[in-house]
Amino acid sequence: IKNELLSASEEELIAQLEEINLQKEKIIFLAEHDTLTKLPNRRSFMKKVEEAISRKISGAVILLDLDNFKSINDTLGHYYGDKVLKYVSRLVSSITFFEEYTPYRIGGDEFVLHIPGTFSESQMKTFIAYLFETFGKTHYIDNIKNTITASLGVVRYPEDANSVDEIIMKADLAMYNAKKQGKNRYCYFEQSMIESFDWKISIEKELREAVENNLFYLMYQPVVDA
Repeated sequence: IKNELLSASEEELIAQLEEINLQKEKIIFLAEHDTLTKLPNRRSFMKKVEEAISRKISGAVILLDLDNFKSINDTLGHYYGDKVLKYVSRLVSSITFFEEYTPYRIGGDEFVLHIPGTFSESQMKTFIAYLFETFGKTHYIDNIKNTITASLGVVRYPEDANSVDEIIMKADLAMYNAKKQGKNRYCYFEQSMIESFDWKISIEKELREAVENNLFYLMYQPVVDA
């Protein structure tokens, strides 16, 4: 009886340990993956890029932002918008152009594509063309026809940036520039974008200070029929 009790206790203990390990794996997965799309999340992206930078590995990061996604949420609802995000996550996950390539969802309708390693400019151009071709096909989600387009910001490291925060900031600037040029296109980061951004921030600051200090005044321009 004593041996039977010990055996039962051991089996129960093993079962509890297996359950603890299973829960631990789930916690780790949730910490490093987006709950909606199951893609790796921002935390996971930052970790991988930091690791690549520390190992002196070069690469590229593409920030992908869906065009006019707000109108989908406004007209079809957030539930349908979530389905579109899941669909896009499957699209970017299905691409096998580069051997080492990982898509991430970093928040909202923003995705990041991380491509570590060395490749030519023509390879990147071909990859981006293939990406736009994939998005340009007809997409049916719940029997509703969707036109899905995206604007991309491309940053190369360490040429353009050598820290994760800098990479994200510069990719965002490049993506914003693509949006400004008409959407559904891509832009490489250029230093002039920083200068343009700094100028815009400076103007906004001066305007805000002018409003606070009542420096605006109204002038009337007479209209005269000559």
